[in-house]
Amino acid sequence: MKLAIVAEGETEIGSRGPEPDGNGVSRVLIERLLRVTSTTRLEVVTIKLARELRRGEVVKHGEAETAALAVERADALGCDGLVLVRDADKHEQQRRQLNSDGLEAGRRKLTRPFPTVLALQVRMVEAWLLADAGAFARAFGQQRPPLPRPVEELWGQKHDQSSNHPKQVYRRALAAVRVPHDRDAAIRLAEHADLDTLARECPEGFGRFKTDFERAFRPFACVVAADAANGIGKNNNLPWPRLKADLKHFREVTSSAPAGTRNAVIMGRRTWDSVPEKYRPLPDRLNVVITRGQLDVPAGVLLASSLDDALNRASLTPDVDRLFIIGGGEVYRQAFDHVRCREIYLTRIEATLDCDTYIPDVRGRFRLAESQPTHHDAGFDYRIERWSRLPPST
Repeated sequence: MKLAIVAEGETEIGSRGPEPDGNGVSRVLIERLLRVTSTTRLEVVTIKLARELRRGEVVKHGEAETAALAVERADALGCDGLVLVRDADKHEQQRRQLNSDGLEAGRRKLTRPFPTVLALQVRMVEAWLLADAGAFARAFGQQRPPLPRPVEELWGQKHDQSSNHPKQVYRRALAAVRVPHDRDAAIRLAEHADLDTLARECPEGFGRFKTDFERAFRPFACVVAADAANGIGKNNNLPWPRLKADLKHFREVTSSAPAGTRNAVIMGRRTWDSVPEKYRPLPDRLNVVITRGQLDVPAGVLLASSLDDALNRASLTPDVDRLFIIGGGEVYRQAFDHVRCREIYLTRIEATLDCDTYIPDVRGRFRLAESQPTHHDAGFDYRIERWSRLPPST
């Protein structure tokens, strides 16, 4: 996944110059929300967009125009989504509305689904850095000084060192624990903050951002059956007969959704072709087919050009709850390393069969979270397992 982070401050995205180095608080928090690990793939593009040079002159934009321009820039760079980071100062409702309107205007100009999330820092990023008192102890080994008021209510004269302005309160807090006031300190706090605590202490800022981000870039799971050597197919067919418990498991996992919602099943074109026509599309689920060419599909089936495009189309469908990848081999290979893949539902056939298509080994990327007793069906023994992505600290 290629994600754009658009902001203007050194603390958020790094560097005082026109080209940010990307090493800042915003990236740290986003990578933590996505649970980035050494085995997942995430490309981050940072864009400094408070100003844009035109005809040799610096042209300043309003909030809405800046947000729309952010979408345009991120799309031009081939990104799969955008996080726009802005300070609220004392104008939270007005800035939230203006930036939301601008993001919507930018999306309307695009020809593809494009998730955008507003990270409105209420009232600015220093409030988020102050919110978790425990982060100071974990990052610096010292307690954070008491705050004069709740972090989202901090305000005062920006240049008065004794005021309750977030920047001044933050500066005094760092001085109290004898830590230099620099970007490294901010990054360390972001790395050690408890995200649920941030959401609770900053409900209008980080709390709303966290909810919106997790909805726009929601995780997905893979559902797959494989033999002992990770083989999953031969000549675009299963190399084993229909296994009743596995079929029931597949149907229940991919179909179970809260009332009024449905899940999405995402597959490659060859997997779509392998499903008997009388069962296509899979009922009670949004079917999304990844194909680079033309494909005649029934009404209601979505076509996508890539895995990320498919995830975006499914995620932006209002009634969709969970996302599942169901094949084939190349899609699984991309999915297993994708930053949003959190679980693998794996039916393990206890035999080695003649296959020409394989999945990567789940070990090293995931840990076994659940395993059912062995099933016996059609002459095969098999286990139905659930594997969870290894945590970032592993």
